[in-house]
Amino acid sequence: MDILIKLCCLLFCLLLVRAETDQIRLDGAITRIDNATGTRQLQTRLLVGEPLKENIEAANLTGDLKEFMYFYLDVWVGENPPRKQALIVDTGSSITAFPCQGVCESCGKHINSDNKIESKGNYSDSGASTSIAPYYPFKESKTYKKISCDKDLCLDCSKNEDCRFKQQYGEGSRYEGFYGIDTMRIGPPESKNGDFDMYFGCVTKETFNLQSQKADGVLGLSKSKAKRFPPINVQMREAKLVDSATFMVCLGMEDGIINFGGYDTNLLYNQEIGINWIPTIDDTSYSIQLNGLYVGNVHIPHVPKVGSIDTGASWVYMDHEEQRHIYEALDQFCKDTEGKCIGKKVDKNCHEYDTTMNKSLRDFFRSYPTITFDAGEYGVLNWFPSEYFSQQGDTNKFCISIEMARIRGTIVLGAAFLRQNLVVFDPESPAQIGFSRGKCSEYQHRVTTEVVNVTEGFYQVECHSCDFIKEETNIIILLAVTLIVVFLFAIVALTLGYVCQRVNRKDITYAQFTSEEDLYKQGHTREMENIGILNSQDDDEIDDSSLNQRV
Repeated sequence: MDILIKLCCLLFCLLLVRAETDQIRLDGAITRIDNATGTRQLQTRLLVGEPLKENIEAANLTGDLKEFMYFYLDVWVGENPPRKQALIVDTGSSITAFPCQGVCESCGKHINSDNKIESKGNYSDSGASTSIAPYYPFKESKTYKKISCDKDLCLDCSKNEDCRFKQQYGEGSRYEGFYGIDTMRIGPPESKNGDFDMYFGCVTKETFNLQSQKADGVLGLSKSKAKRFPPINVQMREAKLVDSATFMVCLGMEDGIINFGGYDTNLLYNQEIGINWIPTIDDTSYSIQLNGLYVGNVHIPHVPKVGSIDTGASWVYMDHEEQRHIYEALDQFCKDTEGKCIGKKVDKNCHEYDTTMNKSLRDFFRSYPTITFDAGEYGVLNWFPSEYFSQQGDTNKFCISIEMARIRGTIVLGAAFLRQNLVVFDPESPAQIGFSRGKCSEYQHRVTTEVVNVTEGFYQVECHSCDFIKEETNIIILLAVTLIVVFLFAIVALTLGYVCQRVNRKDITYAQFTSEEDLYKQGHTREMENIGILNSQDDDEIDDSSLNQRV
């Protein structure tokens, strides 16, 4: 009985949630406008953040999603002389690592693997040099220190007493090596940035993409509980180079900017709007809670999910179901909305820009809807067409930058989503991530909120024929109604059964009582007839007490 009551309450709540979702999905009621319209409001917590004005270390990033497929930072490591290393900026891992000379037997050729170094210690474009360093020559550096193999802190100690590490990355590639300490400088030696002692991984083995990529290594910036081997933003704070472990990444369509110790408000696209801060959901990664996903104003099923903010990932990665629904919603938008999607669809997720039309590439982008991630009470994150479309080589073909996720239940928001956004990573308690449109690079075709008129967050587009959404809604409602009917029948059956049981018990008791009384009278009547009492007295004159004694 209790189980059925709980089931009924659960179904009632399900119908309430479904009713609200249906309003969002089918009535287009997801814009942040006046309550009187009966539409849902998505409030964004926008705060004008004040950066740390002193001790900010800044440097340029190099990269794109056409040639490199990532963004990297040039750092200088060690002394005698300092050696340049190109490191991929990666908020999905916490280890800074690159190949070391003389110990890496399976490492590929990278940007700086054949650096020619002059005797003065500066890099030369002329080719004059005194030595060639295939990888980082850690043994030649005056400032290199070996980390002792302390079994209390090292998870893996080799026979040579090296403190070893292994780092697996999302696409399947892997680093193996040992930890060391050396000096590092963000940016070139002539910059004003300071040197600090850095824990890093001396790579002895590379696999797959790490072996074939141009970048020398990886700059791990993820949150980490390991106190001895923290990411470099924490190491810079501990070295007093900066006042905070906060850092900012601003990826452009080409190249970008990184800040350590704070962020530059001059890079905000709109100073008045400021930054939208969203708390992280765990202590080991930059992940946020995503409560919804929309294409224009069409809700996409299968969310909520965890959203991982990963600068080292190229694309946006999600489950197959979300991908399919996004493409179907986009097709419906293009079909039902006149004057939209002026490009020709050439694949399930690709559209071609027709240069013969009297339309600019910016107009091409503006004709497509915004993809929006809903972070609940903390606002929304808009992904504009100029960023979610990636040009295929030098062609006029643009494809949506979404790939299959390796881990179900997680949406990885990689560089394709982060482009043209100023993103602030604050690992201090309470950990949070700040988002705002940024001036990360010059791009004349970029779509801004002002251009596409989505200052309220969503396109005003009705979705009257999204069959894949309606069918899902109808099935759930039908299932809920069926379960409720079964539940009501069960209640009625149990009630009738209970009543009948009570009536039967009463009838049986009465029948037994009547039968016993009759037998009692019949039995005593025969006894009294035997002793002749009834022949001489009336029934009313019989002494009950004497009868009882006799019996």
